[in-house]
Amino acid sequence: MEEGRTEIKHLHVDIEDNPMEDLLMCLDGLCNWIASALSANSPEQSTTVLQDNERHKQIINHTDIRINRVLVHCIQGISRSGAIIVACLMRNSSSYDEALDVARQYRSAIAPNSGFAEQLRVWKRLDCSIYTMKTIGGKSHVELKQDYDNWKENRGILLSTREKDTEQKRKVMMMELAVKHLGTSL
Repeated sequence: MEEGRTEIKHLHVDIEDNPMEDLLMCLDGLCNWIASALSANSPEQSTTVLQDNERHKQIINHTDIRINRVLVHCIQGISRSGAIIVACLMRNSSSYDEALDVARQYRSAIAPNSGFAEQLRVWKRLDCSIYTMKTIGGKSHVELKQDYDNWKENRGILLSTREKDTEQKRKVMMMELAVKHLGTSL
């Protein structure tokens, strides 16, 4: 690459800002991609890493050294992108709350939706990966962790419960609207 030129790599992931969206399925790949992009410094670059008091790595940048950066964004920069950043921070042995606090130091508006927050807590219980390596007959293969499968099954129950709750709220709202309209037209 020519001096002064920047190489840009792009990764688009289609994730809805919906609490029932399966964010867990994407996190391994996204966190690996981000970690790879951040560690892919060219040979002439170097980074000094110090351990600070809060268990988070502090990177010392020298003015003559370029460090790779990653921009993670969504429409509002609040829920989806925030959840991904929190997941990446959690891989550095942070809890959900610790990682969220660190992320908010840089963007105070970060607020993963309720479903994403729940999934990030599950992500931590799964040791920040939904996959496990199994060896059968001397051959290794990757499988989904049982706890992830259990979460997916329960998510379906939660989805139907939430749909019923939403439908009930919609009926109540429509009834109140009808009563209000009838009261003003008399």
